[in-house]
Amino acid sequence: RAASGVIAGVQDNTERQIAALDSRLKVLEDRLTRKEEALRRKFTNLEQTLSRLRRQSSALSNQLSQLAGSANSSGR
Repeated sequence: RAASGVIAGVQDNTERQIAALDSRLKVLEDRLTRKEEALRRKFTNLEQTLSRLRRQSSALSNQLSQLAGSANSSGR
């Protein structure tokens, strides 16, 4: 009988530890999900910014080419 009491105590303790680990895992998974969402938003914003900068670079290059063409044709 004493052994069954010890076994029951060990089993209860193990079940409490499992429940605590499950709870901790849920907290960590929630934190990870929030972090992933934040990083995805940042990545999307960075991609949009990069796209805008590329368009601006292209527009500036075109303007410089036009200015260079105007300077060459007026200098003749």
